[in-house]
Amino acid sequence: MPFFKNCHQISDDTDPLLSKVVARGKVDIQIDYPIQCNPRFRRSRKTWTGADVVNEVRTIYQKFIYKSHKSEHQYGVWGHDIGDLVVEGFSVRKRAGKPPLITLNIGS
Repeated sequence: MPFFKNCHQISDDTDPLLSKVVARGKVDIQIDYPIQCNPRFRRSRKTWTGADVVNEVRTIYQKFIYKSHKSEHQYGVWGHDIGDLVVEGFSVRKRAGKPPLITLNIGS
């Protein structure tokens, strides 16, 4: 799966799995590593491909890690810079009456 190194945008043609539509409309993305507070971010777009998810996760991590370093780790980010993190995978769980929940498998 793509990784954050050098913070490049990932395109749908990088890997066939990344071009697959995984959700439509609103989604909740849960961040849990290396952030201790496990926040969820609601995002919306017409369709979500795997590449869209990875790119949105990259954007969220960039903001979180930047804010964490500026505010003395207020968000509980520990031991990593964005270049250390790897998207190993993610799952999309449908929920009744709520947007799908995207959970991540982030490694380093």
